[in-house]
Amino acid sequence: MAAKHLVPELPPEQRLALDQYRYTSAIYINLLLRNWRPMAKLGLYEMYLPGGFCTWMHISDPLHVGSYRPEYHPDQPTILSMYKYIYKPGLDPTEQMILGRMEMQNTPFEIYERQIRQELHNMFGPWGFDSANDILAITINRWGHGYNFFHIPGEEGKAPYKLGRAQLGRISFAGADAGGSPWKQLALQQGRRAALEQL
Repeated sequence: MAAKHLVPELPPEQRLALDQYRYTSAIYINLLLRNWRPMAKLGLYEMYLPGGFCTWMHISDPLHVGSYRPEYHPDQPTILSMYKYIYKPGLDPTEQMILGRMEMQNTPFEIYERQIRQELHNMFGPWGFDSANDILAITINRWGHGYNFFHIPGEEGKAPYKLGRAQLGRISFAGADAGGSPWKQLALQQGRRAALEQL
């Protein structure tokens, strides 16, 4: 999306495509838990919660460095990562972006904390989870432009990201945006594609 500001010689149709990129706000939450025994009792590691405060959460894998293998046990402390995507169904994508960012920036930490604790209490309380005792720390990372999205049913060939990444002489464009997805795997693929364009 920055290309339209850096490359003034972009043709009008490519600049128009870049203007159609849309981004949704995302909140990444990490909790330091005293243990994850309640999740283990349920046999859970990764959880999807349609309609929940956060739509996805998972227990973090322990970090392996060389031969170091930390103990990975439900009675040990761990990180629970939670993800919330802010959208306003039914509204124009641009309006959704603006309202989502406003909501995210205007919501105090205390509101998020209360919702997080309540959701985890509702989910795992019957299996011994105590949000006051078992959550040792909370970090909330607010991404105003967390994820790009493109939804053009039946017009994949005309998708803005395909027009937006078009090669311009000795300039090739890469990054997750160029693949129409927020994921790093797509960014790497697009980097390879852009490099091969120049060979």
